[in-house]
Amino acid sequence: MKKVVKKFICGFSAAVLAFSMSLNSFAFSPRTTLTESDCELEYWTYSASGNPFLRNWDMAGGNCTWYAYGRAWELLGSKPSLSLNGAHKWYTYNDGYERGSEPRLGAIACWSDSENTVGHVAVVEAINGDEITLSESGWSYKNTYFQTTTKNKYNLDFSVGGVTRHFQGYIYLPVNFDEGQYTQPEQEENSIPVMPIVNIASLRSIYTYTSKSGIQIFLNGMYLPLSDYAVNVNDTVLVPARDLIESIGGNIYWSEPEKKLTANIRNSIFEATADSNIMYINNSALEADANVVISEDGKLLIPLRAAITMLGGKIESVDCYMNIYVSYQN
Repeated sequence: MKKVVKKFICGFSAAVLAFSMSLNSFAFSPRTTLTESDCELEYWTYSASGNPFLRNWDMAGGNCTWYAYGRAWELLGSKPSLSLNGAHKWYTYNDGYERGSEPRLGAIACWSDSENTVGHVAVVEAINGDEITLSESGWSYKNTYFQTTTKNKYNLDFSVGGVTRHFQGYIYLPVNFDEGQYTQPEQEENSIPVMPIVNIASLRSIYTYTSKSGIQIFLNGMYLPLSDYAVNVNDTVLVPARDLIESIGGNIYWSEPEKKLTANIRNSIFEATADSNIMYINNSALEADANVVISEDGKLLIPLRAAITMLGGKIESVDCYMNIYVSYQN
């Protein structure tokens, strides 16, 4: 009888253990598509309680940090502790997650240029020998902004706009999809990330600012230094007016009482006034998609696309690293 009971207990214990292990296991489901409905899920919705990165586009997809943050949230089942800065700062950020050079399912691959000003992040979805499949999103993906790519794990550096992005390594999310172990890392009190927003009282609104290296302008192939933040407002990029106009040979006059800029550029007169979306070139009006605004540092910011078009130039392309390429002929 004792042997029967012993066998029963052993068998029951094994069954409980197997059941317990199945409850704790995390099955990995690779993401190969991203739909509009997916973008409406909590971890890809921009809000105080949702994704801290602005999506920026109406089509399914957005920039690389927006996607990778949401994908990490999807895999973890809770908000990740990842950096809220540009992709080039993710790998060196103290988020409490393990780093390494070998790919793992769900790991975040990170890149940065040699100057640590631009970068990229993507998520490992599959590993087949030396080949890894990544899911990623970015501004340069013309149709859907989301894509999967397969790369050799020993050859991950790549170039965009003449700037090489060097592979830094992987951020390992605290989930072991093989063994089903999950550990949320502890964060030091002073390392809790702060949502990168700036409240500009004069604009009576909250706009999402990137770092100065977040949105970068290239004029005729050359990097254009900016004296203040470039900012994205409702999918319209605003840049410091003086930086843009003086870079193409213009002279500026500022009227403080009117909060109005007047510039002489190649015998044409350009005018822009704060808190208005109407700009003028030789007294001909053009309506921009966003207002001209004054930044917190007192710089006049103008809608880039509308302004450069009025002045005879054009935006050639925008890539997934928030680099905007502008052409203008003197």
